[in-house]
Amino acid sequence: MKIFLITPHFAPEVGGIEHHVLNLAYGLSERHQVKVITCGKNNGWNAHTPFEVVRLPYITPPAYPYETLSNFKIPNIGAHFSEVLRDDTPDVVHIHGHHYPISWFAATSFRNTPLALTLHGMYALNPNRPRGKTFLEEVFNKTIFSFLLQRVDAVIGLTPTITNYARQYSCDETRFYSIPNGIDLELYQRSLRERMRYRLEYEMPSDKNVVLFIGRFSRAKGVLELAVAIRSILRQRKDVIFMLAGGGPNESLLRAMLKGLEEAKFVGWLPHRNIHKLEIAADVLVMPSKWEALPITMIEGIAAQMHIVTTPVGGIVDILKNYKNKTYIDGFTATSVALALNKALDNLPRKEAKSVPDFARPFDWDNIVRKIEGVYRAIVQFNEERSVLHA
Repeated sequence: MKIFLITPHFAPEVGGIEHHVLNLAYGLSERHQVKVITCGKNNGWNAHTPFEVVRLPYITPPAYPYETLSNFKIPNIGAHFSEVLRDDTPDVVHIHGHHYPISWFAATSFRNTPLALTLHGMYALNPNRPRGKTFLEEVFNKTIFSFLLQRVDAVIGLTPTITNYARQYSCDETRFYSIPNGIDLELYQRSLRERMRYRLEYEMPSDKNVVLFIGRFSRAKGVLELAVAIRSILRQRKDVIFMLAGGGPNESLLRAMLKGLEEAKFVGWLPHRNIHKLEIAADVLVMPSKWEALPITMIEGIAAQMHIVTTPVGGIVDILKNYKNKTYIDGFTATSVALALNKALDNLPRKEAKSVPDFARPFDWDNIVRKIEGVYRAIVQFNEERSVLHA
């Protein structure tokens, strides 16, 4: 099949959608012809990939009143996708993300092509509001999102919670699937035994537990509450250090809040090929987010045998339902984050280096790609049968 992947964000950018689509493109390219269409500058990054990348120029709205608005890239294409790419007809178009103008343009341009839509989240506008829900986004859901759902032939939610969120705004004809994010399970399997070497590499003391945060330093991720919780915890106990990997709009403020604390270390953005080392070396993964979809970092934490301390938001509960090595944060305050972390640290099981937990095996990328291929086959067949009926 010839498959178009439509995404607002793509490598070399860092983020959940970027990581998901990149791995999907590599996996699909083993058996299909793949083209990625995204917003961005042609920087030569994809010179050696087995798939083509088309980068459209774009503009972004000002980050006011919400910082998240700067993520909503508006492609400056001056024409519909069907005109921009008129010499190339795909068998399937797979759209990623429902909040983005590039997704809306794609849904209206490829009128006679089977369309799949993956939802990478639910509410995403107000980073300060727990669980993200706002009146303005409800208006969006009942208009633009509802229209988008009418145009596509299949909706893929990363978890059942996300899939059910979409059902509220859809017509009956849309097909729904729950297919999670994926990880390179083999990488974790062969790396688990290197835990002590990784701890030395990242200068983690052998006599202390390591709490790790990975991600964007934004208000939506709860990093400011985490910083207050870190100061509180380090006043009480000497058996823990904190490592913060990432960056973002609140980095300067976060560094100022943790200034002078030797047990709170910043490691910046790491290449994704090295993140597994931090996860395997550390003991606890903390995610105090106000809203989430299905964080890839959480799945990686499971594969790395980490104890996960997280707010029960978005699709997180679906995945962690039967995962025992977890502590939920009861609320969105610094106090609730500190209480959950202290509870986890007081009862922390020892990490075993034997093998990736069976719980993580369904998230292997090979499995995920084959499930998505099954969706493609289903909607292609559906469209062929519909064409016969309407002939």
